[in-house]
Amino acid sequence: TEPKFRGGAYSNKDIPMVPRQQFNSGLSAGFKNYDISLASRFIGDRYAINDTNNELSKVKSYFVLDGKLSYKKDFMEIYTGINNIFSERYSEYVAKSTGASTKKVYYPAPERNFELGAIYKW
Repeated sequence: TEPKFRGGAYSNKDIPMVPRQQFNSGLSAGFKNYDISLASRFIGDRYAINDTNNELSKVKSYFVLDGKLSYKKDFMEIYTGINNIFSERYSEYVAKSTGASTKKVYYPAPERNFELGAIYKW
């Protein structure tokens, strides 16, 4: 897609924080009581949230892969997962500094992290 403003003061400028490319995919397999899954997402480059004039360089694209292994029995599930397997350094949200500044403010996403949990349904 071409995320552009259609009229007004920002006509034909890219809409901030809307990438031209965005892909999500997942793969899941199960065997007996076990499930394993992978989920990936790619977010293309885009302008910072309040850079409506597209003055600054674009925010870098990123690719993230997550994995999860779970065991389910009756009303219980035990799971473990790795998020951001490749420890990609990225920011889901980036803002342009206020005023005439040419700086960006980054809100970094977590690097590789692990989760372990249990769910009981009754």
